Amino acid sequence: MPEKNVSGLNCPACGGTLEISEGRNTVACGYCESVHIISGDSGIPRFYIREEVSKDKLKQAAYKWFGTKDKAADLQGNYKVEEIFPVYVPFYRVTCHALGWILGRTGIGKPTDDGDFNTVEKRIDRFFDWNTPACNFSELGIDWIEPEGSTLYPFVNEEVQKRGIVFNPTLPPDEPLKNAQYYFEDAARAESGIAQATFKKLHLLKLKMTIVYYPLWIFRYKYKNRIYQIVFDACNGNMLSGSAPGDNKLRVWTHLALNFFGMLFLTTSIKSGDSAVAFWGFIIAIGLMYMGYLRFRFGKEVHYKLTKDGPVTNILQKIKQKFTIDNLIEITKKG
Repeated sequence: MPEKNVSGLNCPACGGTLEISEGRNTVACGYCESVHIISGDSGIPRFYIREEVSKDKLKQAAYKWFGTKDKAADLQGNYKVEEIFPVYVPFYRVTCHALGWILGRTGIGKPTDDGDFNTVEKRIDRFFDWNTPACNFSELGIDWIEPEGSTLYPFVNEEVQKRGIVFNPTLPPDEPLKNAQYYFEDAARAESGIAQATFKKLHLLKLKMTIVYYPLWIFRYKYKNRIYQIVFDACNGNMLSGSAPGDNKLRVWTHLALNFFGMLFLTTSIKSGDSAVAFWGFIIAIGLMYMGYLRFRFGKEVHYKLTKDGPVTNILQKIKQKFTIDNLIEITKKG
């Protein structure tokens, strides 16, 4: 049976007429080349991944974290679990089969050099898989998740809601689809190893977008009449974010120690009689005392977050944001 086309629909970007092939869920505008998602009454296909980590493992992981430095010394023996429940957060998942050729030069030296480069052509033939959040996760204290798990189950809202709280997609799908195509093209060129591409013809076949709901565990506990929260990845058990009461004694002693060593460094450098040594001694002393202030100021509560660059805490973030030469000079001027 010949492929059927549907026409009469206009491109939201430029207003041009779109021709849609039967069975396709994406269409590219022939005028402005914008790519749009086609969805009928059923919308974008949806799936979900089931949690694989038990509540007991979460409790063990939380207890272990409570015993690390910076936390209240009596936290492990005085916290009370309030509730543990799963939530399902949506991701846009885009897959495609990239097929084509990339021509260019590879070798050593600068692109302007006449020699040291070889002209090559690379055939691209591989499957790509890309995902991005379909809503804002900031209320969970996280801004990044790397979804795992290979088994997808058909998403039926009533059934999944019985398992936990379901977050609805709030971000439109067109922009993620466009970003996925940029990613596929960049990944294909990087995989080819070509330093300077002179020609590229890449077809993204079977381009498909789905919504995948990913499971997280929410762990809430009470300590001295205050509620704190930890978020775990329900597939691998990784801790994504968490808050805990800080160790007040450690805050005070760290503040006093850094101030003491800062003053010691300052007086020693001034006594040296060398103006350069005295200047840098002054800057380092101010830095030590400022770090002590930040440790005391923001150490009342410990906030943890797993980012693309690794785990960070609220104190480390504040030090990175404020502990710069410009800030130190500004502090000395105010002083």
